[in-house]
Amino acid sequence: MACSSTPAVSYAAKDRPSAIAEVAEKVRSEQGLQIYIHGANHDARTYVGTYTYDSFFDSLHLSLLSRDPEVRKTMGTLIRHDLVRVWGELLELESPQPHLRITRMVVEKKFTFPGEAHRPEVDWAKLAKEVASLNNIVVEVHAVADEGKILVVEYKGFVFPLFTRDFAVEAKDLSRQDFVRIHFKIQEEPGRPIHFELVEGPQKHAIELLDSIAQQNGQVKSIKGDLVMFPENPGARIPFNVFAIKVATEFGIARTYTVVNFKDADFFKAIRTKLQSAWDDGARENHAGCIFNDRNKLTNRCLEVEAHGTLNHVDPNQANPQVMVDKLDDLVIRDKN
Repeated sequence: MACSSTPAVSYAAKDRPSAIAEVAEKVRSEQGLQIYIHGANHDARTYVGTYTYDSFFDSLHLSLLSRDPEVRKTMGTLIRHDLVRVWGELLELESPQPHLRITRMVVEKKFTFPGEAHRPEVDWAKLAKEVASLNNIVVEVHAVADEGKILVVEYKGFVFPLFTRDFAVEAKDLSRQDFVRIHFKIQEEPGRPIHFELVEGPQKHAIELLDSIAQQNGQVKSIKGDLVMFPENPGARIPFNVFAIKVATEFGIARTYTVVNFKDADFFKAIRTKLQSAWDDGARENHAGCIFNDRNKLTNRCLEVEAHGTLNHVDPNQANPQVMVDKLDDLVIRDKN
């Protein structure tokens, strides 16, 4: 999560090709390559690691593959933010996102996610089959990189990459949490995990921008939705619980706004204290079925938060837009039970 009113991504001296070459060298070395797990979908058998270079915001997402039974067994235990060391090779594939074939994997530090008791009930096979039966859907942009050559989107909690090929120019200016309609087809290879390729739609475009998050930057408004908690994770440089608001939209997709104040560290702490107290009270009152595991966060659907402030979205790769409140009275919490 970006916690600055300046752009969330810095541009390091090391360019992307040099960083990929560094990955290729390290993964073959005796020491191996240390990465964080960015995503682990065991049902879909998709695993993505993050290699950070030069600074926290300069990173590569790496698709992780393996034919080794022991490595695949270890992969089956992974969760987001686990710290692992891997050995193997960088594959030469026709894909902008680097792929690693892993021959050895060691879990160096497990991340304890407090939401394990609230497992999401998602039928991934059913959802993948649903997507595969369609040729266009409305999705949320999850990530854009390499001048639009890499585009990752989310549909009902199902995160998947798209081959942009001839449509990179349509993807390159998108922002994370934009809502778009995509036109696509299923690639024949590989069979699993499913890979999608953008194709031209009726309007001669593969991507239709429906709602731009960047246009909200600087607006002063009130937003309202369910209370969200991103648990602290010192390993990922999140030293305390961060709270957000999950706002329903007309597109059937919720957008998450982090509640912050960058002008006063003590006031930002007071914001977190107020929201933490509400979260803890909700947990103590045992809101049956209210708290659920929302992939990388927890959401309490019984606690509604209304925040009034300035919306902040300054970089296309910013994890979440932010609502910057100036006083505690601008933050109202209601129990929907």
